[in-house]
This record gives sequence, C-alpha cells and structure tokens, in this order.
Amino acid sequence: CELSDVEATSSGEALLPTGRVLSVLRELTDDVVKLEVTSDAIWIRCGYSEFRLSAEDPADFPPVATFEDEEYFVVKASTLKQLIHRTIFATDTESTRYALGGVQVEFTPERTTFAATDGRRLAVVSGECKTVGSPAKPATPPVVPSKAMTLIERGLTDGEAEAHVAIHANDIAVRCGGTTITSQLVQGRFP
Repeated sequence: CELSDVEATSSGEALLPTGRVLSVLRELTDDVVKLEVTSDAIWIRCGYSEFRLSAEDPADFPPVATFEDEEYFVVKASTLKQLIHRTIFATDTESTRYALGGVQVEFTPERTTFAATDGRRLAVVSGECKTVGSPAKPATPPVVPSKAMTLIERGLTDGEAEAHVAIHANDIAVRCGGTTITSQLVQGRFP
C-alpha cells in the first residue's frame, strides 16, 4: 500500500511488529502519528502518548511483490467488490478439499465470472470487464483463496476506481489505486 500523506526526514525501511502496532494505533486519537526508527527500537508518538517497540530486521521480510504486468484485466472496483461479496459466503473453509476454500475466477475479454461452492450450495455471478493488451488465459480457471478474496474486497474502497487483475500460473495480483494485493492460487480441481 502506498501512502501519499507522509512526511519523512530520511529514507529507509523498518519491519514493524503487526499485532503490537495495530493495538497501539487503535488507541490513538490524533490525526498525525510520528514514527522514529532507531537501530534497536521503533518509537510511535501521537499527541501526549509515546510507545517503544523492539525493532526487527527488515531483511527477514520476504521480497514485496509489485504489479508490473502490462497485460491484465480491468474491472470497476464496485463491480469486483460486488462479485466477491456475492460468492465468498459459499466457500468452504473447513473442508479437506482445498479447492472448495476459494472462489473460481474466469475472465473473458468482456465478462468475468466468479463461482464458489461448499458442496451443498453454489454461488455464481458475472460482471463486466475489459482488457489491457491481450492477457493469457490460464488452461483451467484459477481458484483464489477466500482469505485473499476478503482482503481484496476490503482494499476496494473507491467504488469508481478501476481494479487491475493479472493472473499467472501460480498467483494472482490485484491493483486498485495505491494498493496491490498478491496471493498464491489454490491447488486442486474446482468441482
């Protein structure tokens, strides 16, 4: 996620402990949060509050994937959000059949179809899309994990924006605005 309203006095990278940072940020009330990174600590300051967290080595974090595709599908963000919302409930998160724990995504140059099932119910919905370039169509429609779909849905905040979707052999990348989400695909055959 790229943020535009950031002022920095220097450049660099830091690895923040997610759980602790989120619990701190939930309690803060001011609009401006200051982060100071030293070699052994991360300081979070806001108003009269000050928190010290232990620093972690950024080299331990895996490489960050970026959206570099020149050929991809384009779906209106509000349409993509609706497609996810109307299928995600039908996924099966407790089955040993891993393909049921995701949403099958099929793209054509003008339409996209999402399908999900838990073995007892089936949800299928279609929406409009377009292409940039001529993206390759996978041999079998990919199945995107339900957790990734939930994250993608949460990232679609601007309904008028366009979401760019690139499907590869083993993963999917979705870019909308300054946010890029990548996920491995579910291995297995969708019924």
